[in-house]
Amino acid sequence: MTKNNLCLAILFGASNLFFYLVTVVGWHLIPNKIWGLYTLSDGAWSVWHATSIFEWGKPFDLSPYSFLQGLGSLYPPNTPWLNPGALALSLPGELATRYYLSYSIYFFELLISTIILGRSLGLSRVRSTVFAQLLCLIIFPPYSAYFITLPYISLGPSYAHLISMFMLLLVAFNALGRTGTRNNILILFAMLAAIASAVYTAAVTFTTLVPVYAIFGVAILTHEPNPKSISWKLGTIVGFILLSYILGFREYYLGTAQVSSSDLLTPGISATVGIKTLLLDLIQKLKVYNWCYWPQAFICSDYPIVFFHAAAYTGAVVSIIISRGLERRLAIAMVLFIVALYIWPVAASAGLLGKLSRISPHYFHFAAYPFYAYFVVFVAVQLIRCLKFVYERLFSPSLGVPLCWLVREWKKVRNTTVPRARIRDAFASCLDRSAQLLRRSVSVGAWISLLAVPVASIAMYSTDQLRLNAIRMNWPPNPIAVIKHLISSDLVEKDGQTILKVNDKKYLVLPGLTGYVEHVSSTGDLTKFTGWAIDEEAKSPSETIAVYIGTQIWATAISGAVRTDVAAMNPNYLRSGFEVLADSEHIPPWYREEERAFAIMKNGTARELNYSDGYPFSTKRHPRNFFPKADIDQPIENTITATLEREVGLKHGEAFKGFVTTYFGGPEGKLREKLGYGRESPFIPEMYFDSRFYMQAVYGNSFMTTDLWRLNIPTLNEYGQWITKPFYVFAKEMLASNRDTLALHEINVFRLNLKALQALGVRFVITDAELDDPRLHLRVTLRSDPGTAAVRPEIANFAKLQGAILSPPRLSAYLYEVKGSNLGSFSPTKVQIAASAVDILSKLRDERFDFRVHVVLNEQIPDSTYSAVLESNMTVHRGKLRVKARSDGRSLLLLPIQFSRCLSIDSHFQNASPRLLRANLIQSVVLFERELDADISFVFGPGRNVNCRHADIDDYKKLDLARWNSDYFMTILPH
Repeated sequence: MTKNNLCLAILFGASNLFFYLVTVVGWHLIPNKIWGLYTLSDGAWSVWHATSIFEWGKPFDLSPYSFLQGLGSLYPPNTPWLNPGALALSLPGELATRYYLSYSIYFFELLISTIILGRSLGLSRVRSTVFAQLLCLIIFPPYSAYFITLPYISLGPSYAHLISMFMLLLVAFNALGRTGTRNNILILFAMLAAIASAVYTAAVTFTTLVPVYAIFGVAILTHEPNPKSISWKLGTIVGFILLSYILGFREYYLGTAQVSSSDLLTPGISATVGIKTLLLDLIQKLKVYNWCYWPQAFICSDYPIVFFHAAAYTGAVVSIIISRGLERRLAIAMVLFIVALYIWPVAASAGLLGKLSRISPHYFHFAAYPFYAYFVVFVAVQLIRCLKFVYERLFSPSLGVPLCWLVREWKKVRNTTVPRARIRDAFASCLDRSAQLLRRSVSVGAWISLLAVPVASIAMYSTDQLRLNAIRMNWPPNPIAVIKHLISSDLVEKDGQTILKVNDKKYLVLPGLTGYVEHVSSTGDLTKFTGWAIDEEAKSPSETIAVYIGTQIWATAISGAVRTDVAAMNPNYLRSGFEVLADSEHIPPWYREEERAFAIMKNGTARELNYSDGYPFSTKRHPRNFFPKADIDQPIENTITATLEREVGLKHGEAFKGFVTTYFGGPEGKLREKLGYGRESPFIPEMYFDSRFYMQAVYGNSFMTTDLWRLNIPTLNEYGQWITKPFYVFAKEMLASNRDTLALHEINVFRLNLKALQALGVRFVITDAELDDPRLHLRVTLRSDPGTAAVRPEIANFAKLQGAILSPPRLSAYLYEVKGSNLGSFSPTKVQIAASAVDILSKLRDERFDFRVHVVLNEQIPDSTYSAVLESNMTVHRGKLRVKARSDGRSLLLLPIQFSRCLSIDSHFQNASPRLLRANLIQSVVLFERELDADISFVFGPGRNVNCRHADIDDYKKLDLARWNSDYFMTILPH
């Protein structure tokens, strides 16, 4: 490697490494909320999903089976097996370390693959690097909080891996056919590996990236002048299509989509409306469509990301005008994509897309961000060229000042003031030579370009936009404050005492404080805040003479000016109270709670103040530390979760012990009214959402979804896109009342139907209500001490009534055990036959129907006298259940798992042939004689049993489930 190449490698590496380190600081400081690391419910779901598949799923299974939710449901096929960023989550170590490692892998995957794509498309090393850094700046936290980018990387960063694989696919496609046969075959294998990695990372989301990158792939194909290369490219496309057809990917995707409740509730294209009418409707909707409904996709809002989009649009148009060759074709592809992106939501609202209307335009939009960044860099380069042209014509042909000249001048200055030292001379000489070498190797423009994004990333840390959107702001207000903090400290901890140093004076910080500081108002350049500082044990408290906050504030206080309502609590408060008018420019934002505040007392001591956000006596203390320990939100375990983990937590090879369900916001409890909903009003999904926020705020645990699943606690409740049509209909008719509205992607209990819950294997109910039923036994009562602050009060702001839901009294959470639940132990002996879902549900709702004795099948079985099972056992293993039972004859064993034609039952006895049948609309029942020992597993995916889902769909048609597709909340049966 030559010296020039070595210098370039160092320069490019240093630029990317510096950008990465600045990004890591942001990850450490704002790991939570919307633009953080694995944030909110979806982020927690992504972490649980990856680690749970690693623990419970079969390797490289595109239909992994989950025993943790919904009576046995499918994990979405976002598997970790070929996704290193997801695999990192299953490594041992602290949670924060695993998060950082996971995001670091995604970051460098995206950065490197983007650089490779840029080089493949003919960009210089500098432009490729800036192109890659800009893309990471736009979509990765914490900077996405500044731009208000769609938080896909914060909720599910595997999207970065998907985009990386597709960019590498374009690189390989561009190179295909331009070399010898051997290398072309290697390129084909590389393309297969990239496709396999993308499919195993997110098999369904994969389909939303295909049309986006196909558009730009066509641009590459049409630019190709070499017939041999065109033949290789077209042959590869045809070969991949044939391979996907042979493996059954079409059936896999159709089957996966058509069994879901989303398909049930999404109308298709109307067969009675003509194409002409639909097109006229499309034109009309284009005129009146509300583009602001998608503020992060279209040019409507004032979000900073919109200016990024506008720059990309401008770059594409300019490129069509002035560019040639591949760059121009890519620009045309970009413009066509933008047109299609704008038409998509309008066509969906006009009914032209049918079932495809469920696909949000955001998926396509986010997938195309590499090309947005590509054309933003293009238009920036053209702008710089224009400015350079004007500068050279008006001022001087020489741009910039050589770095080596600056070094020599620095040496002269140093030599005039400080005697020459041998070590300093050697260092300066080395720096001089390096500067000359870098000056010859890299232009000033390249220097500026390589520093642009890293410097911009630092600058964003000082913007209110990023602070406000990131919510948790633990950084100083600007880089200068960072440096000041790193080299000096205003607080000294010594011999168990805290010393505050202000203006060369030292004050002993005394403990035992009751007090707070609160922002009151801002007027012009002044900000007003008040508070008091007092030791409850002091008989004669000293007056407050000044207030010190953070690193910059030293403000004289007006003593005794505290509010009268505070003074009424204790006369001493008036004496130690203060009111301060300070320069707004130098006050750190009042949401930055890591800044410690102190009251300087007249007697020469100091008192530390607590912050208040409407809650006096707040005791939350924040040590002043620029690099505090990562504060990653995690659910807090308590007596309820400990009991559930012990009683029903799943373990490999051990018995299934029952499901858990949550029942919050029911009319029997007080939570519904506290959340602002009428006692007799119908259930709506928002009641469960607000219940989740209340429980998280008060107890630090929602008692739902991933807060339980992460402990391997199985729940009846289900969250995700894979809710089946029968389960949705069953929940609507058996676990809800008329006019209750079910969430599209969530199954919750809206009506406490204990008879049905027993049959479904529910053993525990978590609720806010005190229930009185002989079938229930109270196991745990969890109360919050009214004298203590809420655990996570900020979560309450997401509720409809926001912080008002935390007003007294605090509500308790109760854990009830359901007696006599079906743990794979119900053995009905009386069979009823019903062909349609309406008839089945009517029989199940009959008061005389006993799930222990009766069962409803939708197909005929041989007439027989069925014996009750004498004993049974169901154990859980990786990817399968093992069921054992014994009886005196032919028997039925009702299992608390969902039925599917994809379930395979394999007996451990050679001559036994147990059958698995659909029972009670959604359950599985095993028909066997005398003895049963069999494995039950879910087998479905490309290349294996791919048509079983179509058998499920045929069942749904016979059951007439389409009757429930008319409304989200109307039930079919009377209540």
